[in-house]
Amino acid sequence: MDPIILEQMDQQAQQILADFVPDKVFDTHAHIYEETPDSFRSKRRANKPFACHDLESYRQCMARLLPGRTVQVNMFPNAADKNFVTNRAHLLSNDAFLAEQLEKDPLNTAEIIVLPGESAESLESRLTHPRMRGFKCYYGLVPDVKDPNLCYPEEFLPESAWEIANERGMVITLHLSRPYGLSDPANLVYIKTMAKRYPNATLILAHAARGYTSWTTVEAVDQIAHLDNVWYDFSAIFESPAPFQILNKVGVSRCMWGTDYSVCISRTKCIGLGLDYSWLGDRILDVFGGHNWDVGTQTLMAIRQACIMADLLIPTPP
Repeated sequence: MDPIILEQMDQQAQQILADFVPDKVFDTHAHIYEETPDSFRSKRRANKPFACHDLESYRQCMARLLPGRTVQVNMFPNAADKNFVTNRAHLLSNDAFLAEQLEKDPLNTAEIIVLPGESAESLESRLTHPRMRGFKCYYGLVPDVKDPNLCYPEEFLPESAWEIANERGMVITLHLSRPYGLSDPANLVYIKTMAKRYPNATLILAHAARGYTSWTTVEAVDQIAHLDNVWYDFSAIFESPAPFQILNKVGVSRCMWGTDYSVCISRTKCIGLGLDYSWLGDRILDVFGGHNWDVGTQTLMAIRQACIMADLLIPTPP
């Protein structure tokens, strides 16, 4: 891909977004973590503009994505690192790394990874910093399953996390699994049940309730819009229908922006395909001349479009 063309595209996007993105922003969804030589992400280092995933590298990325803005961040480790399940020392090392990064900025927060079936005692012992504000779970950490994409929330989000979050007023970030996302009946029952059982815990549904296939969020969010302790982050979302419907049904007060760093720096795209979705990498997009913004920019554009559609923003010419 021609770097000059991409640079021009980025400048055009920044002009469009100039009046939309405020001077101070909070990124609710970013992965800041300690890599190991055999980790999933490190195998792709050659294709990443920033090899490290510490706070300094994050700030470099934000300086390019959001020039001139002050950015605070809620961070958690690489949720897809299966070494967490088999190597507790690695898990605790990432907790310590998060605590170290938190000391670099008094306004940043973090969530620790919660493992499937993890006890309350284990979770309590790992909350080692006052700004560790909750838990991040992930279906890819469920051991010995043929297809993690079919996992139910209770298989990778233990009730112990809900108990602690409810007691301490913390948050839980949930990336939904199962083919229909939010429209899956089991997911809806789970969200309704747990949100009511633990009213002092805040559940954050990542990626516009995993609205990559937008209809799955559009058709179901009305069923949980009344739950005041269910929030939504608009990280790594590529099209406007899912965030628009959330804004339309829920309002703005429980909606948040996120980068999904370091995914935000890749020039890829996620598209809905019937009942499923697929990520299009550089090779496929090169067929179209490589004319594609990075994920972070695409997300901001999708949110901006949703705000225009919801009459929350009057667009101005770039």
